[in-house]
Amino acid sequence: VDGRVNAIAIRPDGMEIAIASGQISRNGQLLRLSVAKPAAESADAAAAELQVSLVQLEPEWHTDTIMAMAYSSDSKWLVTASADKTMRSLA
Repeated sequence: VDGRVNAIAIRPDGMEIAIASGQISRNGQLLRLSVAKPAAESADAAAAELQVSLVQLEPEWHTDTIMAMAYSSDSKWLVTASADKTMRSLA
């Protein structure tokens, strides 16, 4: 993550986390991480750690820092809003 973290969003189904950061007047970075739950049939499933992996890293998603973001209620879309006065969405 470049700069400070400005926003975090968790997909409604709990399977993805998005982190927005950036340096003011320089860039708006978007990092998406997938979250995998341990197998339910595992004897140690309750004690097992979640598996987190990189889905997408967009170092220049916006031309200025991302100020806010949210997932749609159906978990299909992520919308970001930036200090560059634009909104962007991705599926």
